[in-house]
Amino acid sequence: MPPKKKRALPQDDSEETATAPAKKTKTKKTKTKTTAKVTKTSRAKKNDDDDGYNTQQKAAISQFMSFASTDQKTAIKHLKNAGWDPSAAVNA
Repeated sequence: MPPKKKRALPQDDSEETATAPAKKTKTKKTKTKTTAKVTKTSRAKKNDDDDGYNTQQKAAISQFMSFASTDQKTAIKHLKNAGWDPSAAVNA
């Protein structure tokens, strides 16, 4: 004799429902590759001395370095803290 199916307890006195176990579904995992495309125009804009700073920031770095007799890394750190104002950076 086959085993009896289990029934869930009724939610309400007027309603009886039987529940079946949820089926497991397999999902397919896919890997996506992202590639960076470099265009000819972006290569043309890239200079050897371009380090991500605009012209005004480069001028501020140069001005701070000459006035404070410091290296570029230190000048950038102080200028960032001073909001890229060379006078404020020197006085800080």
